[in-house]
Amino acid sequence: GLREQLLRKDVELDAAERARKESAREAERSMALANSTASLCENIKETHADAQQILLQRIASLEATVEDEARDLAEGRKQALELAAAQGEVAELTEAFQELERESEA
Repeated sequence: GLREQLLRKDVELDAAERARKESAREAERSMALANSTASLCENIKETHADAQQILLQRIASLEATVEDEARDLAEGRKQALELAAAQGEVAELTEAFQELERESEA
């Protein structure tokens, strides 16, 4: 009768207490997992931002290099044109000089 009911109640309370403790441990594990996931997400965001920053700096550096190269090319082209013009003048002067020599010999 009463004694068996009390024993049964005691067993039920023990089972309920074990279930509550297990549930609390499960909640702790879930919280720990949530925290580590949040931390991982934060690290990923920071790494992504760092990578973006590095890429932007590299792009800026390459753009500057390209501008320098373009400037050097333009300067080289200008010098080549000036050289060609000077060579043309030299050829004309040489021709004129040779013409004068021929005239003076005649």
